[in-house]
Amino acid sequence: MERHIERLENDIKNFPKTDDSQDKFVQKIMYGFSKHSREQYEKLSIMHKNMQKLYESLGSYFAFDPHTVSIEDFFIELANFRTLFLEAVKENHKKREMEEKIKRAKLAKEKAEREKQERQQKKKQLIDMNKGTVELPSWSFGMLRKLLNNNAGCSLRECLHGVGGDDWEKRML
Repeated sequence: MERHIERLENDIKNFPKTDDSQDKFVQKIMYGFSKHSREQYEKLSIMHKNMQKLYESLGSYFAFDPHTVSIEDFFIELANFRTLFLEAVKENHKKREMEEKIKRAKLAKEKAEREKQERQQKKKQLIDMNKGTVELPSWSFGMLRKLLNNNAGCSLRECLHGVGGDDWEKRML
């Protein structure tokens, strides 16, 4: 590109002068274009050198040789990595959700199992009660003794209040 600008500048200098005094194409237009092109090329050249330095620092950071790997290849690989990384994050999130769902289902199954065992145990106790092997709480013996011995004339509620206290109904349940 620099050679083309130099050739343009040489062509402008060596361009033969015209006899027409009104013809200012070479002197004004082409000379201005040449000057503007030179300035833009200098800016572009500085930007390119800065880009090369930054790319070399990227090469040292990501551990690749910037002279053998093109910029395009590097950014294609970087974009592929990003895509695969985001997919992996999504998969991990789904996996975590599935594990939590399985854990909740397992806990619910264990709870249902415990409740089922408790129901079966209560049912067994009721069956045992019907067979005549009832285990009574210790306070009930005192109540029965009182009923049988000296409070034969009182009602059941009065006798229970006297033996078990005010919360006898709650304890019976």
